[in-house]
Amino acid sequence: MKVLVACEFSGVVRDAFRARGHQAWSCDLLATEREGPHIFGDVLEVMTWGWDLMVAHPPCTALCRAGDRWYRESSARQEAVAFVQQLYDAPIPRIAIENPRGLNRHWRPAQQTIQPWMFGHGETKAAERASEARHRWYYGTLGERRTAARRPPLRSFLSRKALAPSR
Repeated sequence: MKVLVACEFSGVVRDAFRARGHQAWSCDLLATEREGPHIFGDVLEVMTWGWDLMVAHPPCTALCRAGDRWYRESSARQEAVAFVQQLYDAPIPRIAIENPRGLNRHWRPAQQTIQPWMFGHGETKAAERASEARHRWYYGTLGERRTAARRPPLRSFLSRKALAPSR
């Protein structure tokens, strides 16, 4: 599968796809932090190159709730939402867009929300959950809602074990 990982300069997601045998490229306005196939430029200019899947991580500065103080009625927020819409409208059959909480208030409701604790990470406090939640929007065959595999929160498991009567 030919995969475009949009707005990614770290190379982590790109390399994960490549490790599974896909032809994956990252694209960002910043240079990549890891060696590997990277398009140094505007993702809007490469969306027509015949990709099978795009995973996009648009910048959240003007979109997230933490930026409300500065971006509430700004043109920067309107431009950021328009950019997300351009990503969603790309001529690519399968699209996944991931962003923290906030974009769902300005664009459309998220189709999936994931938390770190669903994958075995120890963050379980309400404040940590709110800041670490990731919202996802899908297009094409990815549009079918999928549920994430859930694991019990690490801290609650450890606290139950510590309070067990055998101790």
